[in-house]
Amino acid sequence: MKLNKILCLIIFSAILLPLFARNVNVTAGTCTDSYAPGTHDISISSGGKTRKFKFYVPYGGGSSLKPAIFLFHGYASNPDLIDSKAAVRSNAESANWYAVLPEGTGIIKGWNGAGCCPGVSSNDVQFARHMVAWLKSNACLDENKVFSTGFSNGGFMTHRLACEASDLFTGFAPHSGLVGTSFSCSPSHAVPILSFHGTADGVVPYFGNGNYLSFWDTMAVYTEHNDCNPENAVDILRTDTTHCVRYSQCNSGVPVEFCEVSGLDHTWSGSDSDRASDVDATPYIFMFFQELSVWTDAQVAAGKMKPPRLQF
Repeated sequence: MKLNKILCLIIFSAILLPLFARNVNVTAGTCTDSYAPGTHDISISSGGKTRKFKFYVPYGGGSSLKPAIFLFHGYASNPDLIDSKAAVRSNAESANWYAVLPEGTGIIKGWNGAGCCPGVSSNDVQFARHMVAWLKSNACLDENKVFSTGFSNGGFMTHRLACEASDLFTGFAPHSGLVGTSFSCSPSHAVPILSFHGTADGVVPYFGNGNYLSFWDTMAVYTEHNDCNPENAVDILRTDTTHCVRYSQCNSGVPVEFCEVSGLDHTWSGSDSDRASDVDATPYIFMFFQELSVWTDAQVAAGKMKPPRLQF
């Protein structure tokens, strides 16, 4: 009788359990997605609250581990609205990446970012950490390649992650977001960052105000932290409207780049509502993150850095 029970248990384990298990082989870097391709509405618990985000799985599939890009919406906005302008999901599909579009809190939805915005007191850095933990358990995540971008208040949130979660996120690309004048930014690692901002932005002023640092002073937070040499700054892109400057010889070789867009108001560069710029920010941001991906792979292959988190 006992032998029959043991045999039944073995058969159950061999046949049924794989149907419920996440098929991950971290050593070989292969994995099978638990979620079908497309967008999924996910709810998790964070800070004693139910928090929501959209999780996009690319149709490209494959068994390799995938990078993930987070897109944080602006104040009084939502995930679908910002993605209708930034098109992160369609770019993630082309790159075969995951896309994560979190939803803010408050009566007016927003983020407790690096100095913005009013009425939002939630611990959104903790929420970001909980989302990454969820990805580790439910997706084929490449833990060395987790990136954040965001617009306006979502840009402030991306700055806060750069300041307080550089141990978890690999690179950052805030758009139309700055750092508050009273916000203390002390990253635990060197910070690879790319930032876009319009010179005609009347909502988050390019030149700053009493509440926010200017665009250039915000980027100086990172050039100083990363110990960048001003003499090594180069014009990496110059078009009729867009000027991108890069510091490439910073601490540990991480890049710091900032792009000012002449005449751009408070909108995403390259979106349908943008009539000023000639550069689409989203593919440019993806190229920046893909460059970081190649760099991190080279560091791991050379034995200079070890998973699960690269120590810049």
